[in-house]
This record gives sequence, C-alpha cells and structure tokens, in this order.
Amino acid sequence: MKRIIFAGIMSLLSMGVFAQNWTVDGNIYLYNYIWKNSAGSQDTTTFSLYINAGYYFTDRLNIGLRGGFGKGETGNSITGGPRIKYDLLKYEKVKFLLIGGLYYTRYNGSYSWNSSFQENDANRIRAALVPSVSYIISNNIELSWQFAELSYYYDWLTLKDTNVACAAQQFQLSGIVTSPAFGLTFRF
Repeated sequence: MKRIIFAGIMSLLSMGVFAQNWTVDGNIYLYNYIWKNSAGSQDTTTFSLYINAGYYFTDRLNIGLRGGFGKGETGNSITGGPRIKYDLLKYEKVKFLLIGGLYYTRYNGSYSWNSSFQENDANRIRAALVPSVSYIISNNIELSWQFAELSYYYDWLTLKDTNVACAAQQFQLSGIVTSPAFGLTFRF
C-alpha cells in the first residue's frame, strides 16, 4: 500500500513539472490593407483574435497549434494550423523570439480580389515567420509584441459574380504599422 501511495505522490509531482512546459498564448491583430492602382482602390481593416497552445520540448523550442477568428468589414475568417516558437535570446525580463507556422484560412465573404470583385469566399495557405519580443511579468505570464511578418500566401477562390476560378500567390513583408500583434502567454 505504501508503494502505491508513494507512486501516486511521485506521479502528481512529476505532472506538476511536466505541466509547466505547456503554454497558451492569445494574440490580437489589427490589419489594415490599402492599395490603389488604375483599376481602383481599397482600404479595409480586419480585427483578428488567435489562440495558440504549445509545449516546450526543450528550454527554447515550443511546438503547438494555432486557431483563430477574424472579423473584417464585409465578412469573417477562421484560421488553424501548426506553429513553432523558438526563444532566441533572454536578457533579464525581455525575450526575443522567432515564430513560424503553416496555416489554413477560410474566408467567408471577406476576401476581396480587387475593387470589382469584393466579398468573396476564399481559401488560403500561409507560411509565416514572425519576430517577437516578450516582457516576462512573472514565471507564468509574458506580454508579447509581434512587430513584423515575412509571409508566403497561396489563395484560391471562385469569384462570386462570375463563377471564375482564380488563384493568387503573394510574398509579403509587413512591418510595425501594417500588422501589429499584441498578446499574453500563460505557462502552466
């Protein structure tokens, strides 16, 4: 009986150590997209909320999943996919991180092909690399700022007014003004 109690206590203690490697992040994005050419112009703003859950397999490498919801001016979007976070450098209470991921997004009435073809349903595969800075509030809480993004997009859709199948590829580097993201990380 003593062995069973001892084994139970040891497993509970080891679960406490194991659990400190789990993280849950929440990010808020505000994305403003502006373009203008001879065919027309567009200025839209999208608000997105993402939840990330991951596990630190080493002291610096966190692997997990990302899910999110976006609300644009004409519709919404749902995103999901795997995510990797690597802690590059820690200096006192500040951490520098690099986040990478491969995400699928479904746009429902919120994808604009151009000024003539707006409010389309669409699909997107996105590969992204994002630098981030975190401020460590406590052992279990961090405040983060994602200040840039290097992305590759592949979009496919059928234009709603013409039923024409279309695809687009885009390589994008966005900075502080175009897509800032702020968030909290909780470590368990």
